[in-house]
Amino acid sequence: MNLFVDLLLPLGLALVMFVLGLGLVPDDFRRILQRPRAFFTGAASQLLLIPCVTVALIAPVPLEPALATGMMILAVCPGGPVSNMLTRLTGGDVALSVTLTGTMVLLSIFTLPPLTALVAGHFLQTAPPDFSVTRLVMTMLLAAALPVLLGFGVRLSAPAFVARTEPAAFRLAAVIFTLIVVGAVAANWALLAERFAVLAPLCLALMLSLLVLGYALARLLRLTEREARAIAIETAVQNGTLGVTVGGLVGGGVVVGNEFLMPSAVYGVLSYIVVIPAVLLYARLRPISPR
Repeated sequence: MNLFVDLLLPLGLALVMFVLGLGLVPDDFRRILQRPRAFFTGAASQLLLIPCVTVALIAPVPLEPALATGMMILAVCPGGPVSNMLTRLTGGDVALSVTLTGTMVLLSIFTLPPLTALVAGHFLQTAPPDFSVTRLVMTMLLAAALPVLLGFGVRLSAPAFVARTEPAAFRLAAVIFTLIVVGAVAANWALLAERFAVLAPLCLALMLSLLVLGYALARLLRLTEREARAIAIETAVQNGTLGVTVGGLVGGGVVVGNEFLMPSAVYGVLSYIVVIPAVLLYARLRPISPR
């Protein structure tokens, strides 16, 4: 048994998703019907825009099949709690951000395993070593969906307690997210140094393209500035923790030398270096007056 892939990664992912569930309230799901245009714009950005932009970027690049598969794994992952916190800091629509994140995470139980198998089969031209769709479904169920629902249940049963502890819980989730991504980078440092010249520009181009396109699409559809900021961040900030977990499973349960998880790890690190400072600077230059 690989301790990191079989235990630590799913446990860390479960804790991150549990914290995400703590931020959900019933109104978040009712909001889908109340504000369908904003929700479906954000959902379409995640389900369609991200994979299409990723394909367009990697198509002309002679990527190794495992790295190309890893890029697409990242593209089909939903967002995470980091996007919710960043939306709050930039004055975006936090309720929309939380609704999108929670819904997309639950939906990913059904979308991520078959899409992962599809892109792996396409780029590798064969089944990945030791990869099991059933195992990935169970991981998504136990380490993603169930913790979200448990966190949601805790929020419903003990709202006062959650209100007091939620800020600290979200900071803890951000720390766990960072540790997993940085740990994956550190474990593959030597190999990443060889791939960095190709992988880093791709990830950088992807996150900046998604940030701009997500915002532009929202404004084109006449959504508010707050909604546009939430959708842009939800589109650009992917769940690197989940991407690393899925990449670890596709790569046969190993971390060191696993190229399937490298794009998610690099993207996660670069998002802290590039996306977060960029959107915070934008919010500072174009502040939204309090309602």
